[in-house]
Amino acid sequence: MKLRHKIRTIGMTASIGTATIIHLMFTGPTIIAEPSIKKTQNNSLQQHKERFLSVEEHIRYVAEAACRRNDLGDRCVKDLIAISKRESLMMKKPQGDSGSSFGPTHIHLPSHPEVTREQAMSIEFAINKTLEWMIDKGYPVYRTYAIQCHNGCSKKNGYAETIKKISGETNL
Repeated sequence: MKLRHKIRTIGMTASIGTATIIHLMFTGPTIIAEPSIKKTQNNSLQQHKERFLSVEEHIRYVAEAACRRNDLGDRCVKDLIAISKRESLMMKKPQGDSGSSFGPTHIHLPSHPEVTREQAMSIEFAINKTLEWMIDKGYPVYRTYAIQCHNGCSKKNGYAETIKKISGETNL
């Protein structure tokens, strides 16, 4: 049985052409989208809409949003998903490194004392923070180095090559 993540949409915050932008708030294993209430022409409130996402869909959704916000393309999304697959098996194993790493990207808490366990377990926080750290290490220009640094910059363990392979890159 797949863990499902719940999104509840209440109205819209903004419309650009036919696209609708909503504000998401993460609360543990449930995402609640709570944009402002929009009134229709007859001033009645829109009906609530609910949709359920699998964990994999949730990770993809957050990765796509994070990469789009940073003007990065599909390669970025694939890299973040590959890190989540390699580290936590897409949250099937959200704890690693003998209990010191947590969440979809296995944030190593001793290396990041400013991050709480709860933050690391949050898909939104973990994906966004991982991308932030990769950008700080030169991603996407120094992609291999930035990806390797997620597992330790000075380690010679083939981590970056593994992530590239998982992401579907064939020319390593």
